[in-house]
Amino acid sequence: MATTFSVAIPTHDRRELVTLAVQSALAQTRAPLEVIVLADGCTDGTAQALHALGDARVRVVELPKGPGYAYAHRNLALREARGDVVSWLGDDDLYLRDHLAVIGELWDAGEVDLVQACAVLVDEAGAFAAMGSDWGIERFRAEALRGHNRTPMAAVSHRPAPALAAGGWDGAQERRGDIHLWRRMLEAGARTRMSATPTVLHPRGSGREQTPEQRLEQSRALAAALGEPGVAARIRAQAARAAQRELAARELELEEAAAERERIAAELDAVYGETARQRELLASIYAGGWWRLRDRLLALPLIGRVLSRRAG
Repeated sequence: MATTFSVAIPTHDRRELVTLAVQSALAQTRAPLEVIVLADGCTDGTAQALHALGDARVRVVELPKGPGYAYAHRNLALREARGDVVSWLGDDDLYLRDHLAVIGELWDAGEVDLVQACAVLVDEAGAFAAMGSDWGIERFRAEALRGHNRTPMAAVSHRPAPALAAGGWDGAQERRGDIHLWRRMLEAGARTRMSATPTVLHPRGSGREQTPEQRLEQSRALAAALGEPGVAARIRAQAARAAQRELAARELELEEAAAERERIAAELDAVYGETARQRELLASIYAGGWWRLRDRLLALPLIGRVLSRRAG
């Protein structure tokens, strides 16, 4: 039986952005069973805007404003999801049309508790770069267990039960509540898989030199383009090229580091060679036995005075 999905979107007073996110979830080629919007004390008409979409799959849960990012509210999606899997989506992120279809293949194959999608980082200039690290690889898993995260929330989907068994979302966390949960799931032995196909657009907010209006306009343009033929392929090609550029830069760094190591090794060889020659010279002097005459020479008055003055 095919896996079913509940898309969960936490939001606070981002009516226009979250509407775009919801529409990207509803437009999936593999349809979600439901879209749960966790409205954290919204006062900007978020619920009304989403109800106006007229899609019965959208369920807006209006909640009182929680502290910080209101992580505890997200446990409601874990407890009430009707789908087999909860697929998270940030209110300022977008799914490409085939996101659920791509990760669905991994879910349908079974033997997995958590699936990572490949995300695409979108900067303010509209450039795309792939992001994410496979927690099935020991090094990246170790990084995640240390709290280092390269995977945005919108690229993670998981079964509710393992998340709840790990303690669910921790409302006491001020920030980075997502990696806090993923880490506890990994520590509990969650089986993970990662898709190599980019399916999530993540216009990360930190470090952007954009006004909220400019950011909204960019997201509108991205959302409008997603339905056009070839757009997903172009986005993926640009993200792949960015990854190749990064790989080429790293290889160049490794080549330069190797050349520097060779230069240092050559200098050390020269030093070691000179040290060996000095040792040979000292050994030959020692073997010559002149040092045995020193005390006798110093005992002679004239020679002793000369040698003492030179030594002083």
